Amino acid sequence: MDRVRQSETPPESDILVASIDGVNVLLNGQGKRKGRPTERPVEKETASPSTYKNAMCGSISYYRIEQGQAGKKPKRTGTKHIARMPEDRYPTFKREFGRELTAAPAEKSIVKLVITDAHKSISGYLKNNPVYADYNRIIDFFSRIGASLNVG
Repeated sequence: MDRVRQSETPPESDILVASIDGVNVLLNGQGKRKGRPTERPVEKETASPSTYKNAMCGSISYYRIEQGQAGKKPKRTGTKHIARMPEDRYPTFKREFGRELTAAPAEKSIVKLVITDAHKSISGYLKNNPVYADYNRIIDFFSRIGASLNVG
Protein backbone atom coordinates (compact mmCIF):
# COMPACT_ATOMS: atom_id res chain seq x y z
CA MET A 1 0.00 0.00 0.00
CA ASP A 2 2.90 2.36 0.66
CA ARG A 3 4.12 1.92 -2.95
CA VAL A 4 0.61 2.49 -4.28
CA ARG A 5 0.25 5.63 -2.15
CA GLN A 6 3.58 7.00 -3.43
CA SER A 7 2.48 6.67 -7.06
CA GLU A 8 -0.88 8.40 -6.63
CA THR A 9 -1.69 12.04 -6.17
CA PRO A 10 -4.45 12.87 -3.71
CA PRO A 11 -7.43 14.55 -5.32
CA GLU A 12 -7.87 18.29 -4.86
CA SER A 13 -10.23 18.89 -1.99
CA ASP A 14 -11.72 21.46 0.34
CA ILE A 15 -13.41 18.85 2.53
CA LEU A 16 -12.13 15.46 3.69
CA VAL A 17 -14.67 13.07 5.24
CA ALA A 18 -13.61 9.93 7.11
CA SER A 19 -16.41 7.51 7.95
CA ILE A 20 -15.91 4.52 10.27
CA ASP A 21 -18.38 1.79 11.14
CA GLY A 22 -18.56 -1.83 12.21
CA VAL A 23 -20.58 -4.54 10.58
CA ASN A 24 -21.69 -7.84 12.08
CA VAL A 25 -20.54 -10.85 10.10
CA LEU A 26 -21.98 -14.31 10.71
CA LEU A 27 -19.18 -16.86 10.87
CA ASN A 28 -19.58 -20.61 10.73
CA GLY A 29 -17.82 -21.58 13.92
CA GLN A 30 -18.51 -22.22 17.57
CA GLY A 31 -19.34 -19.11 19.48
CA LYS A 32 -20.39 -18.03 22.91
CA ARG A 33 -24.04 -17.75 23.61
CA LYS A 34 -24.76 -14.11 24.06
CA GLY A 35 -27.58 -12.47 25.85
CA ARG A 36 -28.98 -12.51 29.31
CA PRO A 37 -27.68 -15.30 31.55
CA THR A 38 -30.15 -18.03 32.44
CA GLU A 39 -31.71 -17.68 35.85
CA ARG A 40 -32.54 -21.35 36.36
CA PRO A 41 -29.91 -24.04 36.74
CA VAL A 42 -28.99 -25.78 33.48
CA GLU A 43 -27.26 -29.16 33.16
CA LYS A 44 -24.83 -27.98 30.53
CA GLU A 45 -24.37 -24.62 28.83
CA THR A 46 -24.55 -25.13 25.07
CA ALA A 47 -22.50 -23.21 22.57
CA SER A 48 -24.08 -21.62 19.56
CA PRO A 49 -23.39 -23.43 16.24
CA SER A 50 -22.27 -20.10 14.76
CA THR A 51 -21.06 -16.74 15.93
CA TYR A 52 -21.21 -13.12 14.94
CA LYS A 53 -18.04 -11.04 14.90
CA ASN A 54 -17.63 -7.35 14.22
CA ALA A 55 -15.69 -6.45 11.07
CA MET A 56 -14.62 -2.85 10.46
CA CYS A 57 -15.11 -0.71 7.39
CA GLY A 58 -14.38 2.88 6.56
CA SER A 59 -14.28 5.32 3.71
CA ILE A 60 -12.29 8.45 3.01
CA SER A 61 -13.99 10.89 0.64
CA TYR A 62 -12.67 14.11 -0.85
CA TYR A 63 -14.90 17.02 -1.92
CA ARG A 64 -14.31 20.33 -3.75
CA ILE A 65 -16.69 23.20 -3.23
CA GLU A 66 -17.89 24.49 -6.59
CA GLN A 67 -19.91 27.53 -7.45
CA GLY A 68 -23.00 26.47 -9.39
CA GLN A 69 -26.24 28.07 -10.51
CA ALA A 70 -27.88 27.22 -7.18
CA GLY A 71 -24.92 28.44 -5.12
CA LYS A 72 -22.02 26.53 -3.62
CA LYS A 73 -22.19 22.76 -3.47
CA PRO A 74 -19.65 20.03 -2.79
CA LYS A 75 -18.54 17.74 -5.62
CA ARG A 76 -16.89 14.46 -4.72
CA THR A 77 -13.43 14.18 -6.27
CA GLY A 78 -12.41 10.79 -4.89
CA THR A 79 -13.15 8.03 -2.39
CA LYS A 80 -11.19 5.18 -0.83
CA HIS A 81 -12.71 2.26 1.05
CA ILE A 82 -10.95 0.14 3.65
CA ALA A 83 -12.39 -2.95 5.33
CA ARG A 84 -11.04 -5.76 7.47
CA MET A 85 -12.55 -8.98 8.68
CA PRO A 86 -12.96 -9.51 12.40
CA GLU A 87 -9.99 -9.32 14.70
CA ASP A 88 -9.95 -8.34 18.36
CA ARG A 89 -9.79 -4.55 18.72
CA TYR A 90 -9.21 -4.27 14.93
CA PRO A 91 -5.52 -3.21 14.94
CA THR A 92 -5.01 -3.88 11.20
CA PHE A 93 -7.95 -1.69 10.25
CA LYS A 94 -6.84 1.12 12.60
CA ARG A 95 -3.28 1.03 11.23
CA GLU A 96 -4.31 1.03 7.56
CA PHE A 97 -7.05 3.63 7.98
CA GLY A 98 -4.69 5.91 9.93
CA ARG A 99 -2.01 5.59 7.24
CA GLU A 100 -4.50 6.61 4.55
CA LEU A 101 -5.54 9.67 6.56
CA THR A 102 -1.93 10.62 7.25
CA ALA A 103 -1.25 10.50 3.50
CA ALA A 104 -4.29 12.71 2.82
CA PRO A 105 -3.84 16.40 1.92
CA ALA A 106 -2.66 18.38 4.93
CA GLU A 107 -3.62 21.94 3.96
CA LYS A 108 -4.84 23.97 6.92
CA SER A 109 -7.77 25.36 4.91
CA ILE A 110 -9.28 21.91 4.37
CA VAL A 111 -12.30 20.99 6.51
CA LYS A 112 -11.89 17.54 8.07
CA LEU A 113 -14.83 15.50 9.32
CA VAL A 114 -15.11 12.06 10.89
CA ILE A 115 -18.52 10.39 10.94
CA THR A 116 -19.27 7.45 13.25
CA ASP A 117 -22.17 5.95 15.15
CA ALA A 118 -20.30 6.71 18.42
CA HIS A 119 -19.90 3.06 19.40
CA LYS A 120 -17.69 3.02 22.48
CA SER A 121 -14.84 1.13 20.76
CA ILE A 122 -14.74 3.65 17.89
CA SER A 123 -15.10 6.65 20.22
CA GLY A 124 -12.26 5.31 22.36
CA TYR A 125 -10.09 4.91 19.27
CA LEU A 126 -10.75 8.52 18.20
CA LYS A 127 -10.55 10.13 21.65
CA ASN A 128 -6.83 10.73 22.15
CA ASN A 129 -5.63 9.74 18.69
CA PRO A 130 -3.44 12.52 17.20
CA VAL A 131 -4.50 11.55 13.66
CA TYR A 132 -8.01 12.89 14.43
CA ALA A 133 -6.96 15.95 16.48
CA ASP A 134 -8.09 18.44 13.81
CA TYR A 135 -11.23 16.55 12.72
CA ASN A 136 -14.75 17.72 13.52
CA ARG A 137 -16.82 14.77 14.74
CA ILE A 138 -20.30 13.96 13.53
CA ILE A 139 -22.44 11.28 15.16
CA ASP A 140 -24.64 9.34 12.77
CA PHE A 141 -27.15 7.00 14.31
CA PHE A 142 -30.29 5.08 13.44
CA SER A 143 -33.48 6.55 14.81
CA ARG A 144 -36.60 4.39 15.04
CA ILE A 145 -38.70 7.55 14.99
CA GLY A 146 -37.08 8.74 11.75
CA ALA A 147 -37.42 5.27 10.23
CA SER A 148 -41.12 5.03 11.07
CA LEU A 149 -41.72 8.49 9.60
CA ASN A 150 -39.63 7.69 6.49
CA VAL A 151 -37.27 10.50 7.41
CA GLY A 152 -33.74 9.95 6.09
